[in-house]
Amino acid sequence: MFWEDAQKACANLGSGWRLPTQDELDFMFTNKVEICGFSYSDYYWSSTETSSTSVWLQCINDGSQRNTHKINHFSVRAVRSF
Repeated sequence: MFWEDAQKACANLGSGWRLPTQDELDFMFTNKVEICGFSYSDYYWSSTETSSTSVWLQCINDGSQRNTHKINHFSVRAVRSF
């Protein structure tokens, strides 16, 4: 989904749900076996913006991170803050 739609989908889950930060996604990659439920060929959106039109994302397969435009389609993994 688009980045803005990903933001809304996470917020619609309820109180505290959001997109993970770039660092949180990296932690999730490091612990992907224990966390489970990832599509290993997919890139996942982060909440870490680099400009008004771009944001960081992470490949769960190899751990690479890159900057991309918010108008692309990528996967979403929500996290919850308490």
